[in-house]
Amino acid sequence: MVQPLEEIVKHAASAFAVAHKEIVYWEGRSGFQEPSKDLAGAYRDAAMAVDAWLEARNIELKAIAEGETARRAVSDLEFQIAELRSALLHHETSIENEREKCELAIGEAGKMADVLETELVALTTRFCEPLRRKPELSPLFKELEGVAA
Repeated sequence: MVQPLEEIVKHAASAFAVAHKEIVYWEGRSGFQEPSKDLAGAYRDAAMAVDAWLEARNIELKAIAEGETARRAVSDLEFQIAELRSALLHHETSIENEREKCELAIGEAGKMADVLETELVALTTRFCEPLRRKPELSPLFKELEGVAA
């Protein structure tokens, strides 16, 4: 965006240089002794060239400032993206660590459940063994065995 404006500013500066040469030429001819229409025209042309140069330079400076603002915005966004990526990586790592802890806890709980189930079966067997000998409870034990099967 700025590069074409730089060319316009260079062209405007060159136009002023040409107009300035005309002033010098006509000043040399008049020797500060006699005014002339050509000298007045050269000064007017130079003034217009300076105005055009000034306008082009102001437009160029504005474009440079806008470019710098855009660069700062891009830089800020890149920084924010990098921070978000870092936070995401940290979050993913923390979730992975938490998942591993949960898997270990589930494994331990499964082992504990197996141990408790074994103990419960042993206790139930020990509790029920004297009761199996009673003839009045025999139909109930058969029913339980049928449900368990």
